[in-house]
Amino acid sequence: MYLTNNATYGKALLTLNQTENSAIFDASQAGVTKFTLRGLGTQPVASIAGTTSFAGLLVDNTIGDLFTASSSGLSRFVIAQNGNVGIGTTSPVFNLEVIGTGRYSGQLYANGGLRVSNNLFLDDGGSKTTRIMASGDEDIFIGPYPTAGYVTNIRIGNTETSPFVFVNTTGSVGIGTTSPLATLDVRGNSGINPVASISGRSSFASLVVDNSGVGDILTASSSGLSRFTVKQNGTVQINGLGAGTVTSDANGNLSVSSD
Repeated sequence: MYLTNNATYGKALLTLNQTENSAIFDASQAGVTKFTLRGLGTQPVASIAGTTSFAGLLVDNTIGDLFTASSSGLSRFVIAQNGNVGIGTTSPVFNLEVIGTGRYSGQLYANGGLRVSNNLFLDDGGSKTTRIMASGDEDIFIGPYPTAGYVTNIRIGNTETSPFVFVNTTGSVGIGTTSPLATLDVRGNSGINPVASISGRSSFASLVVDNSGVGDILTASSSGLSRFTVKQNGTVQINGLGAGTVTSDANGNLSVSSD
């Protein structure tokens, strides 16, 4: 069948009107349906089927969008002329642009980087959600969402059970432990390396210890036994020396004398 219209009346070349409960138009080959046009509320409006090594549907447009899906006149999905795909937007500026809330189940691979604006939400599959947020002053916030809900531990390492760095819900940091006993608790697991090492190149002190409370300034111990203490008033106490006094000369040299 070949249809042509040379008239200029602005009328449709072909009008199909179906008043029964069957398809408006069917196209088949060798008894196999290839294209169906329906209008019933329980049937697809159009259906395309084929057995071909070529595309089942070819859309070629040199000016406007390649494809648009809409409901009640509102665009829901668009493939723009440049191939960009938009969901919730009619003007996608990226290869894929989604406006609104989405859900992805499974693994998401990003080759070249993953950029998230404002917030990244991590869902445990239940009722708990952790938010990673970049604030306006270039800070990064990691915590529960909403913030009035549960509290979150932060683990950094190869495994969840044995992290290198652990931050508990009160803000205490554990390095080498998931049960920090102080604001900063560092525990070494190697028998040949120091637990902590401090080095610097500064005109100031390499290490400053300031205690404004009533406790000692510094205590060194082994196996839980105190060996060396700098008291709050600056007095140095060395355990194991017996009764005696530690004094210093004008050059800062220490000497120990028995009482």
